[in-house]
Amino acid sequence: MKRHTLTCLLAATLTLSAGMAAAETDDDAEFSQANQLLFLENHLEGANGPMVYEYQLTKRATKAGEDDLSEGIRMTSKPDAEAQARNVSFDYDSGDDNDYVRKVPSARGNPVIMMFLQRDVSEMDRLTGGSWRYFQKQVKLALEHESEVESVTVDYNGEQVSAQQIRLMPYRNAERPQMAPYRHKVYEFIVSESIPGEVYEIRTRVPAEEGDQPLIEESLRLTGVRPAGDG
Repeated sequence: MKRHTLTCLLAATLTLSAGMAAAETDDDAEFSQANQLLFLENHLEGANGPMVYEYQLTKRATKAGEDDLSEGIRMTSKPDAEAQARNVSFDYDSGDDNDYVRKVPSARGNPVIMMFLQRDVSEMDRLTGGSWRYFQKQVKLALEHESEVESVTVDYNGEQVSAQQIRLMPYRNAERPQMAPYRHKVYEFIVSESIPGEVYEIRTRVPAEEGDQPLIEESLRLTGVRPAGDG
């Protein structure tokens, strides 16, 4: 499937994951706390004018054939007065090679979550020869039914900030032999109302069967925020 098609499908599905999960269970059911924090909050509310959110994507791997990665990603957010939302675009250090998501119109949540997950399910597809639809569904179901949320403190700009950490293991019950290394893959999302854009860090970790170093560890962390046009 072409990447832009995959992006559109994931944008529609992941952004609405909370509502879809609730509809599958009970019309009167409340959304999970994880889905509320990730998909139902207006993360970009309160920004004054066009803003650039700078993130650093890193990958560390001990798995054979996998390379380390470090890439800067800039997310530009501009007001959309008609929709009372934000028009968002992404720019990657690597140019078009890692064109996971380019533009998200009329965003209310922070599209960096969608961008990270779109990249992640594409990578799982590549690593296992499975279907990105399967990985997308398992993440969606885990967010609604099996996620854990706890209060944490993070260091942002030299200050200790209260945050919420969402943790899930969406593939723990996977049966295919190719999924064996990834059954214990952990996803963690750290969000805080005190941090611009509210998304502080998203990280995943695939533990090794032996030793302390994970097979693959990836993170996307906010490193700075500035008015668009500065720098």
